[in-house]
This record gives sequence, structure tokens and C-alpha cells, in this order.
Amino acid sequence: MSNPLKTDHGDQSEWCGVSGNSNQGGSIDQDLGVFIEGVRRVLGESTTKKLLRWRGGDFYIIDELLLRLDNLCAFNRCTLVEVFGGSGFVTQEADRRRFSNIVYNDIDSRLVTLYRAVKEKPMELMALLLTLPYARSYYNIISDLINAGGRELAALELAAFIFYISNVKVHGGLGSGGFSYGVSPSHNHARKFRNHVLIIPEVVARWSDVTIENLDFRDVIERYDHEQTVFYLDPPYPDTAEDYYDHKFTVSNLRQMAMILTRIRGKFLLKLNEKSYSYIKDILTEDNYSVERIDRQLAMDNITEVKQEGKARRQVIVLVSSKKPQSKN
Repeated sequence: MSNPLKTDHGDQSEWCGVSGNSNQGGSIDQDLGVFIEGVRRVLGESTTKKLLRWRGGDFYIIDELLLRLDNLCAFNRCTLVEVFGGSGFVTQEADRRRFSNIVYNDIDSRLVTLYRAVKEKPMELMALLLTLPYARSYYNIISDLINAGGRELAALELAAFIFYISNVKVHGGLGSGGFSYGVSPSHNHARKFRNHVLIIPEVVARWSDVTIENLDFRDVIERYDHEQTVFYLDPPYPDTAEDYYDHKFTVSNLRQMAMILTRIRGKFLLKLNEKSYSYIKDILTEDNYSVERIDRQLAMDNITEVKQEGKARRQVIVLVSSKKPQSKN
């Protein structure tokens, strides 16, 4: 699998570790359409809307999040910036009629490489993923390659391996966790992985109009702050950040972020748990900001076996946002 091509952004040759140009003699849309038709004929259609399994739980409250984001846009159209992009599900599902400019940002360059591949090389990415077996031995090998930094991998290989690890790891994501497998007849994890692969063609169009950034949260907020910008922030929790996402995010970082939000011209929606909000409630006070609490089942427990055994845990999600603005034309 090793390849001397690096994964730095820029030259399209970085994608060439697995396959060459797929667009000789036809348009990208035509090639993609033929490819999708062939895959569906053999493997069927995906039964999921999620590209990645990811810790965080946006998937389960997406309607509540999108409604609040829409309400924060006081103009006919706004820019939406997902500051801690992660799985990118909010970016994927946001209403393009309301948010005509969408920015996905994440500090993890590996995720940026993955989403560039989704935008620029969806067929090659999907074809490579469909050749990878759902196997513990492959999971261990790919984990070792990723943990070693993946510097000798071509960008397409790295993107495929990041996708593989996130969707095969217990609870998803790029942090700690082992190989995910099912014992119940109703939980075929190999089929679930295939469903995530098969959703790639469905989300290509949703990512085609997205600007992808790889910036620190401070930088992306500063660059995109504008009265017509709405920021969505779902930061890592300081006590689990490194374990869940392989990146540190401290209480000091959280407080810096909160202070920045008090000074922006745009609007924001911030998603936290109760403990994280306790660190910044003196900055984003309930008197000056909208603070809502939503009681939900813990996202990682939202599986049939856990529900049936009555072991599902609850969590309180705290949504902090700018006061609802007055509408403008």
C-alpha cells in the first residue's frame, strides 16, 4: 500500500496511488451516473443517511439543530460555518435555499482529505472501499498505518482508510476503540459498513458546493465572521476529546471559544453537555444568550440490543445560541 506520493493539498497527482483519470471521454456527471447505476444493480441502495459513524450525536437531533440554525439567519440567505466539522452531517443536511454558502472546517487534516476525496474522486474512493473486507485483521493493519501517520499513503488511500476506520471502529470516529462486530442476527456490521460506502454517491452533490477548511477554530471564526454568517459549533468535551477524537481540547480552549463568540458579528449555535457548559456559563450567561436543554438518549446507546435490555442511558444536551434576531430583507 505504500506510495511515495504525499497527502499535501495541491497537485492532482496526489490522488494517483490507486487509479488514474476516470474522466477520459466523458463528463464527470455521466461517468458517476453510470458507475452508480452499476453499483446499485449489483449491491442495491444504501439504507443510511450517514457517511460516517461518529461520536457526537448530531444525527439523532438533526431536525432540532437545523430548525435553530435556520431561525438564526436573519437574511434571505446566509453563510453557514461548521466550525468543528467531524462527520459533517450538519453540513450535508443544511438547507441550501437558506444557506447558499456552506463551510466545513476541521482541525484534523485526515478528515479534510476524506471529504476532498468525496468531492473530487467519489468513484475511485467507493471502488477502493468496496474491495476492503470487513475483517478484524484488516482493521488492525489499517489502524497501524493511520497511527503511524499515513505519510507514505497517497491521498486516496488515506481517505479510504480514514473512512474504513471511522465506520468499523466501535462507536465510530478516529479516537480509541476496537473492532465493531455483532452477535445478534439482526446486526450484520459488514452490511452496515457497506451501507455507509453506498451512500457516497448520494452525498456527492451535497458536498459539491461546500468550501472545505483545515483551520484552528479561532482562525475559521475570524476569517468567516460576518453579519450574515451563522456558526455551528459542536466542540469536543475537554475530558474526552483526546480519547474520542485523537485531538486535545482543553477547558482553556473552551473558554477562549466562548469569549470569541461574545464578540462576533454573526450568530452562533453551540452544542454542549451540562459539564462543558458549566465551564463557560459565566461567559455565555442565560441572561444574555438563549440556553436550552434537551433530554435525549445517549447517541452511542441508540441501538436495538441496548434498548431491549433497558440499559440505554440519558444525556442532557445544552444548546446555547445568540438571541433570535429580527428578520431582515
